[in-house]
Amino acid sequence: MPENSTTDSHSTEPRAGEVAAGTRHSPQHHQQDIPGLAAWLDVVAGELGLPASVVLPDPVLDVARDVAHGVLRPGAPTSTYLIGVAVGLQLAGQERTAEEISGLVDRLSARVQDLALGYDPAGGEG
Repeated sequence: MPENSTTDSHSTEPRAGEVAAGTRHSPQHHQQDIPGLAAWLDVVAGELGLPASVVLPDPVLDVARDVAHGVLRPGAPTSTYLIGVAVGLQLAGQERTAEEISGLVDRLSARVQDLALGYDPAGGEG
């Protein structure tokens, strides 16, 4: 999300379409709140040759929000990318059900989200 001069990039207050950091969502939360997200992700998945079962924006968006607000903004896309790499490596060459893929994404996302919520850049206890 682009920043403008009137937006405090360090604010922990949610903006339109966001929720407070650390709040977990029920499935389909983001897809219902962000017009066009589901359609866009379907197009991207199709272009990349991915099945619809791997389109799971909620846990990834939650991680991105918490990393952006709790760690630093550039850490958000790079952290979610690393989740994708981890999922790909763990699933490489294996047939998995949509539920198994969803569970893996949820577990990895929760680990990174917890890390972000407790992150202390000074290295102390979070």
